[in-house]
Amino acid sequence: MNFSEQDFLELKALIAKKLKVELKDLKDDTDFVADLAKDSLDLIDILFEIESKYPIQISNADATELTTMAKIKNFIINN
Repeated sequence: MNFSEQDFLELKALIAKKLKVELKDLKDDTDFVADLAKDSLDLIDILFEIESKYPIQISNADATELTTMAKIKNFIINN
């Protein structure tokens, strides 16, 4: 999938809003669980939004690995 820097910024803003964190606190390597103390329900909510916005399907196995901005971005690009 072609994923521009603008697409990434929009995705980052969406995730920051869903996680209720400041955009500046959401770096590529920020772990949603370890660094931001979010739980699995927060992650499911994010992944549901991503599936709604982009033409991708996220399996349960993949979902458990998508815990940072970089991992989500790479998943979208490669799927």
